[in-house]
Amino acid sequence: MNPEYQSARDEEVMRGMSPNRRASLGLRGKIPTRHRSAETYVDLGLKHKNWLGRWRAIQVITQTQAGTRADPKSIRDLTDRLSDDVAEVRFSALEALVELCPRGNSMATEAVEKLLKDG
Repeated sequence: MNPEYQSARDEEVMRGMSPNRRASLGLRGKIPTRHRSAETYVDLGLKHKNWLGRWRAIQVITQTQAGTRADPKSIRDLTDRLSDDVAEVRFSALEALVELCPRGNSMATEAVEKLLKDG
């Protein structure tokens, strides 16, 4: 098969998926390297200057990893958001950690304890 045709076909398939589905595949590493943009978009969203972008990126992580254990990168990303300037983002990150982390996860526990001490 012609590689250019395959690439165009892959692009068409990727565009046909919902953003949550693309993000899910990207976060689980099932998208070919040239299509890892879903994970990149989540990473960019977590660093977005508008709090709604950061909040939505947390929602995508939560929705795409629901029912599974969060990977260490997602846990790190969520714990980083616990120090966000906006309360809604901090609260959303905390909810996501509670939902996705196994009980007793040291990274999440330390981050939440720090959050509680800082007030």
